Amino acid sequence: MRQGRNWLIWGAAVVMLLAGATLTALSTTEGDSRAQGLLLDAHSSAGNGALALYLWTRELGRDTEYLEYKPFTLSTDDALLVSLEPITEYEPEHIAEVRRWVSDGGTLLLASETPAALHRSLGFELEEVTVFTGARPLQPLLQQPPMENVAAYSTKRIAFERGVPLLGAATYSREPVLVTAREGAGRVWVLSMPRALTNEKLREADNAKLYLNVLAHTRAGTVVFDEWHHGREGAESLRSLLLTERWGWATWYAALLTLIYFLLRGKRLGRPVRTVTARYRSSGEYVRSLASMLRSAGKRDYLRAHYADHLLRALRRAAGLPPSASLRDLQHAVEASTGAPVDKIVKAIEAMRDHDPDEKRMLRLVAEAEAQRKGLQRRNTW
Repeated sequence: MRQGRNWLIWGAAVVMLLAGATLTALSTTEGDSRAQGLLLDAHSSAGNGALALYLWTRELGRDTEYLEYKPFTLSTDDALLVSLEPITEYEPEHIAEVRRWVSDGGTLLLASETPAALHRSLGFELEEVTVFTGARPLQPLLQQPPMENVAAYSTKRIAFERGVPLLGAATYSREPVLVTAREGAGRVWVLSMPRALTNEKLREADNAKLYLNVLAHTRAGTVVFDEWHHGREGAESLRSLLLTERWGWATWYAALLTLIYFLLRGKRLGRPVRTVTARYRSSGEYVRSLASMLRSAGKRDYLRAHYADHLLRALRRAAGLPPSASLRDLQHAVEASTGAPVDKIVKAIEAMRDHDPDEKRMLRLVAEAEAQRKGLQRRNTW
C-alpha cells in the first residue's frame, strides 16, 4: 500500500512539473515574439531592436538605465533621455515631466516616425514624404566626430517652429530629418529616421557617429532609455504577477505539489531554533583594514592602476569618446566641450602610470584630481 502511494506521489509530481515547464515555455515564446515585432526596444537583440545601442552606450563609459516598471520621473543625475519609437502616447503629466527636466539642463533624443503629442508640445510635426534611404548634413555642425551620411529609410520629414535643421534627406528637396533646439537650459534632438539606430543599421555609414554627436553635447550623468512607453509602464505587485503570468501559475503549481508531498509523507515542522545574532563590522572598518592589507603587502601598483582607471573613466564620460582615445585627446575634448580644466586629472594619471615613488606628492595630486573630477560632474557640456 505504501509503495503504491509513493508511485502516486511521484506520478503527480511529474505531471505538475511538465505542466509548469510547458506554461513557462509558452510565456517565454510569447515574450520573444512580442520583442521581435517591436521596433527599437532597448531590450531586444532582433534586427529592429536597440539593445546594441544600450550596450554600446555602456561601453563608451556612460552609466545606463532602463526607465520601466516604476513611476515616470527623471532626476538631476540623468543626462540624456533616449525615446525610441514609443508605442504608447506620452500622457500630459509625462510631457510636463520631460519638459521640466530638459529645461533644467537635460537632453532629449526623440527618434520616431510616428507623430505624437510629445512632438507637438515641443513645436515639431512629422509630415509624410516620398520614401528616402539616407540623409546628409545640411550644415557643418555635426563634427564630434565629423559625419557625411546616415543610411536608413524613412517616409517622414520634420516641420519645426524653432531650432536648427542638421540632417536632410538624400533627395533633391533635402527635407529635414534631424532638428535640434534649445529648451531652457537643455536641448532637444528630434530624428524622423529612427531605423538608423537599430541593431541592424547602427554599424552602417555614419549612423553611430550621429549618436556620438548627441552624446558629445550632453552633460555628465546617466543615459536613460525610455521603455516605459514600450509597454513596461508602472510597477506591478508580486501578487498580480503570480496570478497573471504563466510562470506565476507554474510557481503556484510547484508550491501546491510540495505541500501535497509533505502532507502525504507526514512531515511536520520541528521545534523553533533561536537565532544567533552576530555583530557585523561597519563598512569603514572594512575599508581601513583592506587599505592596511594592501599597503603592508606592497600593492601600491594595483592601487595606482585602479585609481588611474577611475579618473580615466570620468574623462571618457565627460568627453563622450570611446575607450581607445588617447589621454591628450580626452583632455582636449573635455576642455573644449565643458570649458573646465582637467590638467590636474591628466597629471595625476600620468604620475600613476610612471609609478612616481614620492607618496606625499602622489596623495596631493590625487586630492587635486578628485577636486577637478567632482567639479566636472556638476557642469553641463552644452
